[in-house]
Amino acid sequence: MAACLVFHIWAMFPAYPGLPPTPVESLPHDVAMFVCLEIGWGLAAILVLGRTSVGGGAALGMGLGSVELGLLLTDLVNGYEVHNLSEPGGWLALSGLGLGLAGALFAASSVVMGLPPRGASPAYAARALATLPIAVLAVITFWLSWQTGRVVYTDGLAAPINGDVFYQSVGPLTASLIAGLAIGMVAIAAAWWARPGVGAWALVGVAFAMSSQLLAAYVQVHEPLSDAVNFGVSKGLDLARSSLSLTADWGANVVAVVALLALAVWARLDSRRTGDGSGMPQVSGLGPTGDTASEEWPAGHRWPH
Repeated sequence: MAACLVFHIWAMFPAYPGLPPTPVESLPHDVAMFVCLEIGWGLAAILVLGRTSVGGGAALGMGLGSVELGLLLTDLVNGYEVHNLSEPGGWLALSGLGLGLAGALFAASSVVMGLPPRGASPAYAARALATLPIAVLAVITFWLSWQTGRVVYTDGLAAPINGDVFYQSVGPLTASLIAGLAIGMVAIAAAWWARPGVGAWALVGVAFAMSSQLLAAYVQVHEPLSDAVNFGVSKGLDLARSSLSLTADWGANVVAVVALLALAVWARLDSRRTGDGSGMPQVSGLGPTGDTASEEWPAGHRWPH
């Protein structure tokens, strides 16, 4: 996961897929997105290497990585469609993501991660009931357009700005659907996870991934329009007639992220209140399932249970 952080930083400097290929570090909204992802992976690495919560760091990495996979695939598919898939920035980021997910699995193999309970307690049912509408809100507003406006060129051509995934071509549409479904699946799984503290960190990972997109969208409407809509190139762009602004869907997705973090706090409180981190019977042969139990690392590897 530490190597993932290094690769994400490295990926900011060579050309990144786009038309034209542009380094991430030259566009403020891309910088905002990558810094947010890097903070998430850095926190996951610290939790594991500092042994603060090995299971929590692994869960954070898996939650973050599962959504980021769809985000990076979207960029690479877009790069393929404009015939510049060979640009190294995207591949460095994807390689880093692979290392991060591998690190999360390696850490998870060393501690008891828990499992969905075989019988739901009232506390689980209440949190799951609250999670369902929040997860739906998060997924739907993630797929809808956060920005509106138009790009007008000096030759008179104009194009509307619409980020709704269902208006995209098949490749980006598929990748964006994967990212959105990952958000919903992790949120629902976290609601039922038998170590609530582990589920809480998975929600934090999802929140980091979503926040990277929300922050990028916010910066995009406040940066120079040539950076926001034309990869930093102002030539051929009619700036006076072009426009870009946020939609209500962006605000709704912000509310969804805040609500997911509130669910993470709720899950963490459940973990501390029950003492064993689950409120469920111990898993035979695996020892205690609490957040403070079995956190020695490395300690003989087994895949998550």
